[in-house]
Amino acid sequence: RASARSQSNRIARLAIKSGMKTLVFAQSRTMVEVLTKYLKDVFDSDPRKPARIRAYRGGYLPKERRAAEREMRAGTIDGIVSTSALELGVDIGSLDVVVLNGYPGSVAATWQRFGRAGRRQQSALGVLVASSDPLDQYLVRHPEFFQGATPEHARIQPDQPLILLDHIRCAAFELPFIGDAMFGTEVATPWLDVLDEEGVLHREGDRWEWIADSYPAIAVSLRSVADGNFVVVDRTDGRQTIIAEVDYTAAPVT
Repeated sequence: RASARSQSNRIARLAIKSGMKTLVFAQSRTMVEVLTKYLKDVFDSDPRKPARIRAYRGGYLPKERRAAEREMRAGTIDGIVSTSALELGVDIGSLDVVVLNGYPGSVAATWQRFGRAGRRQQSALGVLVASSDPLDQYLVRHPEFFQGATPEHARIQPDQPLILLDHIRCAAFELPFIGDAMFGTEVATPWLDVLDEEGVLHREGDRWEWIADSYPAIAVSLRSVADGNFVVVDRTDGRQTIIAEVDYTAAPVT
């Protein structure tokens, strides 16, 4: 049996050779780099010509991601290999083909990824290449499960401390908290005291006012709750070259 990796590469290669703008979703950063290399070996073998293949994932420096996004929107590249980083929230222009290297794990993510192609009323192609994972194999044998399924409900724990504190920051920026105010089902007072100690709120009697110069909503991530990123530095031969920036949850496996 051919691997999902080789089949994803073959399908993407055929699509790009046919002149179709193609996006391949991989399940890991390592697989992004592997598939990108396979495609570059075919389409970017001449270094004198502009690159036709791009990788896109978390961990790249912001300037590298912005450059890739500009090239995608301009249509100057023919193939993109990405993690879930391109699943939503990034404008990448018009695409013709989306290839999923493995089932993303949810109906919602699958349709979201397929939906990146065909956005301007044109026809589009979405291909799910099943891996040897048991869930992938189940879907291959029972396609009616996926065809008849509705997208999953998005679920979070709203009283998770990091999530709750971020939202109370944003609420306090909009209006002062007064007395034993509630935020959802939570008494806000303990959290307001934390923000008072941080110096972003000022308490006067039973009233908490936002006093920081910052706009708190801009610091709230839609993808993670941990604060701050880790910078990956290449120190080979005494160099101090920044090669990547990763969030808290991705740092241990980078």
